[in-house]
Amino acid sequence: MADLHVAEAATTGLGGYEKDSLTQVYFKQVFEIHGIKKEEYERNIRLIARDELHLAEVADSAIALLKMRREE
Repeated sequence: MADLHVAEAATTGLGGYEKDSLTQVYFKQVFEIHGIKKEEYERNIRLIARDELHLAEVADSAIALLKMRREE
């Protein structure tokens, strides 16, 4: 999830087709790096989203990871 946030942030300031295309490329790379398929990620995120507390924990963990990376 943290890497997907980075990929999304990388396209900040872009718009339209360019943003959509680049976001898709970045997301595909993230899924390949982590060895998962987009469908698998989407299924898992839907399951996690059913439990708001669990979703908040996952999001908080992603944020903590990003902060740690920034400090390195």
